[in-house]
Amino acid sequence: MSIRPSVWRRSALRHDGVVIRSLERPRPMARLRLWVNGQGPDGRDLAPSEVVVEWAGRTGHPTSYALLGGLRRADQSTVSTPAEGAVFANALAGRNDTVIFGLPGPYRDTVALVLGDSPDRIVVVTTAAHGLVGSSQMAFRRVAGFLATLLDLDAVAASDVELWDAWDRSVAEATR
Repeated sequence: MSIRPSVWRRSALRHDGVVIRSLERPRPMARLRLWVNGQGPDGRDLAPSEVVVEWAGRTGHPTSYALLGGLRRADQSTVSTPAEGAVFANALAGRNDTVIFGLPGPYRDTVALVLGDSPDRIVVVTTAAHGLVGSSQMAFRRVAGFLATLLDLDAVAASDVELWDAWDRSVAEATR
């Protein structure tokens, strides 16, 4: 049995079906923000089964930021987001990093590799953002695995503990 810190924070904003969940824990430091329904962080309307996940770890660390969104498809995993886009001013990375929508080559390759390793968990990546300082292939490996897991959960109904457990499993798989 694991001990759960009591200082986790959670919020869900619901307006016309829009759900944005924010979770935070101190050790290991992590912040998650999930978009379900309504508009995603890039202002695009999300498909009914689409989820976007943003992760931020220790600010300023070279593996401290990634954002991916996607949905399930029946054929094969793909990354269908541009390499570069607009600046994401409201990113969890804050003022210590410049976050840009899009997924450059090395991160794109990492995400495709992680998702390609799970033929039974096919994901089409529709949204991505990376930090100029805080993103790394490891950050995207973790978030890609979590996105694939998250699409099997009900991100609105899942408890904070269920979401953090799913995150921890994804991180453990990413570091193997």
